[in-house]
Amino acid sequence: MKLSKIGAIVVNYNNPGDTRETLLSLCKFTSRKSFQLVIYLVNNGCTDDESSGLKKDFPQIIQIDSSKNLGFAGGNNLGLKRAFRDGCTHFLLLNNDATIISPNFFEELLLSPYDLTAPIIKYRIAGKIVHDYGGRVDYLFGRNTHLSSPAKADYFSGACLFMNTAVYKKLKGLDDSYFLYYEDVDLCLRAQQAGLTAGLLPGVQIFHHLSSSANQLGSKKIKILAQSHLRFCRRHLPLVSFPLYILFNLYLNCKRLLKYLEFQKIELQHSFYPLANQIYCLIRKIPEIHLIGDSHVLAYNYSHPFITHHLGAATAYNLSNPQSTTGSFQKLQKVLQKINSHQSVIIFELGEIDCRLHIYKCYRQNQRRQTIKKIITATITRYLEVVQATASQGFRVAVLSPVPTGVEDNVYHQEFFADFPIRDQITFAFHSLLQKEVEKRGLIYLNLYPLVSAQSGGIKKAFRSDNVHLNQKVVSLTLQLLKVKRLYRL
Repeated sequence: MKLSKIGAIVVNYNNPGDTRETLLSLCKFTSRKSFQLVIYLVNNGCTDDESSGLKKDFPQIIQIDSSKNLGFAGGNNLGLKRAFRDGCTHFLLLNNDATIISPNFFEELLLSPYDLTAPIIKYRIAGKIVHDYGGRVDYLFGRNTHLSSPAKADYFSGACLFMNTAVYKKLKGLDDSYFLYYEDVDLCLRAQQAGLTAGLLPGVQIFHHLSSSANQLGSKKIKILAQSHLRFCRRHLPLVSFPLYILFNLYLNCKRLLKYLEFQKIELQHSFYPLANQIYCLIRKIPEIHLIGDSHVLAYNYSHPFITHHLGAATAYNLSNPQSTTGSFQKLQKVLQKINSHQSVIIFELGEIDCRLHIYKCYRQNQRRQTIKKIITATITRYLEVVQATASQGFRVAVLSPVPTGVEDNVYHQEFFADFPIRDQITFAFHSLLQKEVEKRGLIYLNLYPLVSAQSGGIKKAFRSDNVHLNQKVVSLTLQLLKVKRLYRL
């Protein structure tokens, strides 16, 4: 019996960090014997250096490069065309900010009774997990709304769609006149009009990180949305709806203007803050504080005298590894080249991801042969090698304690995700040993940990931005710690 050949298409637009996680999620299925999986990465007009290096990190994938950004539909169509030419019998469209949760993801999809199949999509809004069961079309105004509970759906999200060759042969993929938005709604409606079936498999799930690539479009997002809305309405809505959907489109264009003004304000802040901060520090005769780390540095954005450098999903363990798929080593070197060592203090803020996920995972994958303490020690040793190497270049360096453990559930369905008490114990042990090792090496440790951790473990409610991150209240606390260590004066 001939095996099914699945072509999985991932479109990347200047978002290599999330794309890596998606590719890793897919690569877990390439060794399955019940089907053949071929992964197609479409670099869709990427202008960053890191995206072109994804092929090196994932030599098993087929990379397709487009000289310009063709949009979501156009980028996916490039992949579909190549996969069809390569003899694929099924196709998966997967957003580059989505990861597969279900262990038998493809096995379940191959048994689907539908021509076009969607999984349940999980995502986080304001710290809460929400489910997407597809969507409905408002045939008066042309709006589409997502269903957060099981119900009859008109369409399914393009974040993850699985289709057989009949869909591609009849519809030729997505309509690339939609640059972004509504292309998935249009595809589902056209499929049904062509006599094809579309449906949801509730036993199959992915996690979606929500529009990481689309956010790079800034204020253009609403302009593109308004254009796609009008195109969709002209094609699929009855003529009697014309006055209503035109009014809604006018509303979108007014909203676009407001978003544009808001975006311009953010751009001005982003452009002028570093210069304003430098002048502020010169007048006050204080050093600039450069905070380097993972997403936890973002709580300090645009807060004098901090300049934040987000390395992505960086870990303390991999910071010294040039071969790490996170690319954090290379990012750090680029950051250090831009910092004046005579006028600055560098604070490293890493370790939370190690404590929440990687340390316990290593412990379990090693069949508990290596103790958690040894894994923590190895992680800290590698981390401090980078910190000391930075200090040897003439920088004044400090290390910020890790963020207390998050109180979130296992939303990513990680195989080795420890429960809260174990994560909390790992984080406290990491913090304690990190402080000891930092001070033993004659470096400065900024001990924020006891100030923001709850007695019962985790982050104090007053300092939570969400289930994992600290809020901006930590800025003043960190400045106080810098003052005590004589790195800053208030």
